[in-house]
Amino acid sequence: MTALDVRYGRTPRDKRRGLLFGIIAAALVAATFFLWVLWSGAGSSASLIESRTVARETLNENQMRITIEVSVHDQVAVDCAVQATNEMKSVVGWKVIHVPTDEARTQVASTVVNTSELPDNGMVYRCWIP
Repeated sequence: MTALDVRYGRTPRDKRRGLLFGIIAAALVAATFFLWVLWSGAGSSASLIESRTVARETLNENQMRITIEVSVHDQVAVDCAVQATNEMKSVVGWKVIHVPTDEARTQVASTVVNTSELPDNGMVYRCWIP
């Protein structure tokens, strides 16, 4: 080891410190990734619910009937938000409906959504377990 190595911090002790810092940093990154996977994937109830819009019917200038189909992997009650949009895809009405527990995995629910102007489209926005 030369005087320049000591002067600029290239000693065996500094190399071990750098290696230790690298191992700790890699372990923290791995632990953070593992916890993120658990939080976003395994703990999510959204993957247990599947929903789709079955039908929509404009009743008049201020109302639309929206029919949805909800599939739940467990026998649990579900709440779903449905929305009606205008030609410019702006939300002009929405409603939260309750889909009760049933023995069937897939259930159909229908509701009338009051709107502020003529609706062009209606759809299920999101479903969740209350």
